[in-house]
Amino acid sequence: MSAFVNKSKRARADERAMRQYLTPYTVRAVVPFDPTIDKRGGLNGKRIVQAMKPFWDEVFEFSAVKAKRRWFGARA
Repeated sequence: MSAFVNKSKRARADERAMRQYLTPYTVRAVVPFDPTIDKRGGLNGKRIVQAMKPFWDEVFEFSAVKAKRRWFGARA
């Protein structure tokens, strides 16, 4: 149960979405400040992952250029 009952629904949803990242075993600063996150749907649910994708791609130097490999069909 969250400490403040009168938080906005959105804030509580954001909190719930973040809870999985706030276990004692993880570094807490998972989400760097990014003004575009709100445009991409806020911290709600799965969208945080989508919002963070460009950031993590940059951090880990994944390139979006590589075509996704398909494990089926003739197209590779």
